[in-house]
Amino acid sequence: MGPRRQGTASTDQSLYTTVRCYPSGFDHPDYSCIVVHAGAGYHSTENEQKHLGACRNACQAAMAALKTGGTAIDAVEIAIRILEDDPVTNCGYGSNLNFDGAVEADASIMDSFGRTGAVGATPEIQNPISLARLILERSSQPMSLKRVPPNFVVGEGAVDYARDQQFPVSSPEALVAHSSRVRFSKWQKEIEYQEIMKRKGKWEKVQVINLPHLGATTRPISQAGSALPPTPSELPGTPQLLKQNVDVVTDTVGAICIDRYGNMAAGSSSGGIGMKQPGRVGPAALIGVGTFVKDRGERQVGTVVSGTGEHMLHALISAQAVNRLYDAEDEMEAMKVIINDDFMGAQGYGKANVWGEAAIGVMSLKAENVGTGKRAITFVFGHNTDSFALASMCSNDSVPKTIMSRTSREPKLAIGGFCRFLQMQPKPSNDDLDAVDAPAKASKRERFRRVKKASQIRADKKNSVVSGLEGLHIDGRLNEVPSRENLIHDDENSDPGEDTGTSLELPETPDNQEHDRSDWLIEFDGHERSSSDVDSEPESLSVSG
Repeated sequence: MGPRRQGTASTDQSLYTTVRCYPSGFDHPDYSCIVVHAGAGYHSTENEQKHLGACRNACQAAMAALKTGGTAIDAVEIAIRILEDDPVTNCGYGSNLNFDGAVEADASIMDSFGRTGAVGATPEIQNPISLARLILERSSQPMSLKRVPPNFVVGEGAVDYARDQQFPVSSPEALVAHSSRVRFSKWQKEIEYQEIMKRKGKWEKVQVINLPHLGATTRPISQAGSALPPTPSELPGTPQLLKQNVDVVTDTVGAICIDRYGNMAAGSSSGGIGMKQPGRVGPAALIGVGTFVKDRGERQVGTVVSGTGEHMLHALISAQAVNRLYDAEDEMEAMKVIINDDFMGAQGYGKANVWGEAAIGVMSLKAENVGTGKRAITFVFGHNTDSFALASMCSNDSVPKTIMSRTSREPKLAIGGFCRFLQMQPKPSNDDLDAVDAPAKASKRERFRRVKKASQIRADKKNSVVSGLEGLHIDGRLNEVPSRENLIHDDENSDPGEDTGTSLELPETPDNQEHDRSDWLIEFDGHERSSSDVDSEPESLSVSG
């Protein structure tokens, strides 16, 4: 979890930890769920378990926070930080490098209350999702001179913002993993190779010098950086390159969570496509493109998207997907429409880019009331890429469930997910609350009555001593109280028939103690309890689901 910032925790905690109550007469069930993905693209079979392991670790860390009272936005940040710190993913440490060989990160986060935070093309930040959350938190705090706090910061401005907020900043070299450097070096040579082919005009006449032999190759990326072209081996007359067993994950990782309080959050993070133009902002940084949440009370939908960012930007695909799923009765069918029509059929791009591909992976989580006293949690995903790595974990799961979804037939489209039904907690009526509280209130009244009675007895004892000594004269002094020993001594030496006026019996204290214990101990259910218990409230009612 990211470093905690002063001045925001208490406000956000009270906002996020109020249990959601519904007008239908039921309270939100004590149930939470986290889903994550590690990007859409091509995941090599050799690295499949590494990607799924990263997703599994992210789910476990997020669920551990949720089970100890953490909120949805906590879980999303934690899950994505785990992915950012794992070099196998294309975000944070180990991200793809831009054309200049540097990491520039994108990230965004959004909650049920419509609050957002985002960073784009940001260097020197290992965990951009945490910086995005910091921006979200600060966006609700006023600035001097009535300035409007930002919710989206890019480039060096984001680094300056991080330093101003005492957020950790890394050196550029610290974010470059060995695998990223290897990919960058190979792609540089492949770009030079394609430039030679472009100048010659004929593939078979190209003289290839110093072709990279790194033990693996990837599908090369165009210099424009908008999509992946065919492998050179698929083009006529080109030399046969090495087999493709290295990951080509085009873009974003993401996470969506719903917590025990009934709130939802979603977030995305990405290093962008390899060899991208420096300063390019990808979909992971854009609310409505890479990340979106819609919450209207009894129904919440969150979506995160991975793929070709320029296409997704044109279609505002995450917002479009949320709106379509929000009212859908068949989420699987709605996902097909999202990919085939809303994305592939978007005006301006049609069904393909210059390389004949438009890549996308969509992951959504939907929570809604269904029937009487039931709540449905629906997880649905779809993609038209070679593969999509995902994982999910609910509060009643012992371990996360992972899947590497792959497509092998044309037209490429894979759809999957699950739905779980939960029993909601009936909201007690006022009569029920009064009935439950009646015994506790009666017990509390009885304790107060006993305390008052004990105090009255103690006061009466003191008053009896004072009234018996009124007008007493000893050695010419008025109202001086003699000691107990003197009174007893005088009584023994006096004539039994003589009334000296100085004989007075003082009340005995229990166990010959000097003070009455009733002022600090009270008998309660057969045990002695501190008097502080008298003023304490009864324990809150716990209604199990």
